[in-house]
Amino acid sequence: MADKLLDSTNSQLRLFDNGDGSYSAAIKLTGRKVEEIILHNVLAIRDTANHNSSYIDISNLSGKKYLHITNDLDQSVDVTLLIATAGTTDFALVAGQTKTITAGTWDTVTAADIRELAEPLQQISVRLKCSIAPTTGTVTVFLEGVQT
Repeated sequence: MADKLLDSTNSQLRLFDNGDGSYSAAIKLTGRKVEEIILHNVLAIRDTANHNSSYIDISNLSGKKYLHITNDLDQSVDVTLLIATAGTTDFALVAGQTKTITAGTWDTVTAADIRELAEPLQQISVRLKCSIAPTTGTVTVFLEGVQT
């Protein structure tokens, strides 16, 4: 690979001229480790009850966190974040901050939807609830964040 650097504007990708009309890319991975935690894995909801994920410790995730939801159910599903009260295992709903994911779609819940996703948190659970009982499909939810 020749030493001629063609593009250094992006510190993540550098293109080099090989001198024969072809190019090579050097990719530099920087930053911190991203963690993905599955909260609900292909959950087949067939009622209108609350479906809470296991309580997970996310104290090692800093900054913003994202919930990625794939709703393959034939009904919409409401996604609500539950947050542990400091020093206890009592969980509280984040009042008024529920996002509805339309049937047969996927979406990402961000701090714009549930502002606590931008805050440092100790433990969380994610509640799923359908207002009309689905008859087919599943839903998957995973959390994405950056480790401290």
